[in-house]
Amino acid sequence: MLSLHIVYRHNPSFLFCVQKNTIKEINMTSQWRMSKEDSKYFPSVVRGMTVKQELITRIQVVCMIFTVGCRLHLPIYAIGTASTLFHRFYARAAFHDWHPKHIALACLFIASKSDEAARRASDVAKFWMWHPDYPVDRAKADEVSECILYYELVVCEETCFDLQIDLPYYDLFQFTAELNTPVDITYSAYTFINDSFRLPMTLWYEPRQIAAGALYLSYVQMRKDEKFHYDDSTRFGALLIRDVEIIKGLYIVYNL
Repeated sequence: MLSLHIVYRHNPSFLFCVQKNTIKEINMTSQWRMSKEDSKYFPSVVRGMTVKQELITRIQVVCMIFTVGCRLHLPIYAIGTASTLFHRFYARAAFHDWHPKHIALACLFIASKSDEAARRASDVAKFWMWHPDYPVDRAKADEVSECILYYELVVCEETCFDLQIDLPYYDLFQFTAELNTPVDITYSAYTFINDSFRLPMTLWYEPRQIAAGALYLSYVQMRKDEKFHYDDSTRFGALLIRDVEIIKGLYIVYNL
C-alpha cells in the first residue's frame, strides 16, 4: 500500500501531498485558493473518503449552519462567513479527527463575533439543539456551550486566525447596479450564492466569479424565453468570458 499523507506549512497558502518522498504542491493562487481538481487531496479524502462523500458531508453540515444561523437571526454575511470558515478548516483537517458538528458550532460562534453580530455560545447551542416537539435540555445545552468555547480556539488555530473573508454578495450588488438588474433576477442570484456555500466554492473560485456565475444562472432560469445578452466591456461580461467554468461549478451543488 502506498504511504500517503498530508503535510502543512504554517502558512495556509501551501498544501502538500507527500507520496513516496515526492512532494506535490497544490497550486493556490491566493491564501485560500485551490483548484477544484485538487479536492482529491483534501485530508478526509486522503484518509479514505471518496471525493463525493466528502463533498456531501460538507453540504449536509452547511445546510445545518444556514438553518441554525436563521434561527439565531444572523445576517446572511455572518452565515456565509461561518460556512467559509467550515470549508477552510476541512481543507486542512479531516472529518475523521474533528466531528463536523463541533466545528460547525464553533464556526457559527466565531462568525457572529467577527461580523459584529455576536451571539452567546449558549444561544448557539440552544438553537442548534432546538426541536419543535420537546424542550432543550439545559444541562446538555451547557455542555454544548463549553464545547463551542473549546472548539473556537481549535478552528482559529487551524485557520491561522484568518478571519478576512470576502463574500460574493458585495460583488453581486456591484454587478446588479452595473446592469440595472430587475429585482426578481437579483433575488434569484442571491439564492444561488446562498446555495454555493454548500460546497467549497470559496476555495475554488474568487467571490466575484461566484457572483457573476450566480447572476448569469439567474437570468437563464428566470428569463427562459429570452436569449440573454451581456456586454463584454462590463466587469460582469468580462468575467463570464474569462471564467465560463464557474457556471459548471455552480451546477455541482444540485447534481451531487
